[in-house]
Amino acid sequence: MSGDDSLIEMYQDIILKHNKTPQRKHPPEAGWLVVDGRNTTCGDEVVLGLSVSDEGVVEDGCFDGASCAICTASASMMVEDVIGRTIDEVRERSQNIQDSLTGETQIDSSEGDLAALNGVRRFPVRLKCASLPWEVLDKALVQS
Repeated sequence: MSGDDSLIEMYQDIILKHNKTPQRKHPPEAGWLVVDGRNTTCGDEVVLGLSVSDEGVVEDGCFDGASCAICTASASMMVEDVIGRTIDEVRERSQNIQDSLTGETQIDSSEGDLAALNGVRRFPVRLKCASLPWEVLDKALVQS
């Protein structure tokens, strides 16, 4: 097995792990900012809920909906990643992740599980699946 093959396998394992046991997947709490989005190509639906402090820090969050493994994994990793960050930091993170999905940059391995999204670029038809949660996040940031 080549280095690229083992890296792809590791990325697939991380995505499958987040799909099987997604973090923070439940309906949003009352009073949270709630935004949803849909990928009409494959039918993914994501509902994002965020609790943002008066100081502009994401205090808590969750996602819900029905989506494929890549979309579910991306949403799971995203929600975990944004909690504790300021709105400005979240905007920057979202842009960086979306740039990595389009091939403009690459997510550094120091980013933990998020680096698994680098593997999605090998499957252009699935890019929308991985990017949908981040697009929904962007919609939420406009409303925050």
